[in-house]
Amino acid sequence: MNVPNNPAARNLIESGVFHDNPPITAFGKCTIQLTARAMANRGVKSKRLICSPTLRCIQTAEALANFLKAKIVIEPGLLEPLAWYRATSQTLPDFHLDLLSKLYPIDTNYTPQYKLDQLLENFDREQEKEGVARINNVLRSLAQESREEPLIFVAHAITLAEAASLATSNSYTDKMEGGEIIDRIGLGVRFPPGSLVAIQCKGEGQSSSYDLCPGVVPPLSYGEFYTNQPVFEATA
Repeated sequence: MNVPNNPAARNLIESGVFHDNPPITAFGKCTIQLTARAMANRGVKSKRLICSPTLRCIQTAEALANFLKAKIVIEPGLLEPLAWYRATSQTLPDFHLDLLSKLYPIDTNYTPQYKLDQLLENFDREQEKEGVARINNVLRSLAQESREEPLIFVAHAITLAEAASLATSNSYTDKMEGGEIIDRIGLGVRFPPGSLVAIQCKGEGQSSSYDLCPGVVPPLSYGEFYTNQPVFEATA
């Protein structure tokens, strides 16, 4: 009942896009619309939204784009660690980006940090720690680009965790040892739907550093957790 039931959703179902690539839920869309409105009201705007290739992220970005008057660009490097797909005996989904670019405001002229072909090539061998490092590398690389507006990423809970880690010492890549597995359920609790992590870059190159900017937008609350500030440890 939480899956959108509208003509656009039905067209995507018939095209097979939903296979191993679920859509945003009705609750998720309502939540991100509130977040988008808050961002627009606070003047947090950008001409482009850098988005993971998953359908739910693209649909999240569309809700933001409608408020922020922005275009979506697809960055495959933001995809969750490939080991997570292998752990559930999944293959890398066919994201149907050619089809989705006709249905959503996607700018196909963007040159990504990682191409889908690279992810396909590395699918059988990328370990969890390497996947997290890939996401971290995308965030750091794009943060160093010269620009006059905020950089807005639309991706996953692990992306939010790594963004927060840029301004703290809570990096997963520093803590993971051997075959240690990230608690994905815990990630979802700490970064519920509509969560936003804002950081500010200071300096350039190797000397650059980052500060957390909590409270950029008003929060939505989920019990003791809030959507506008990172939670580094979830207690039982």
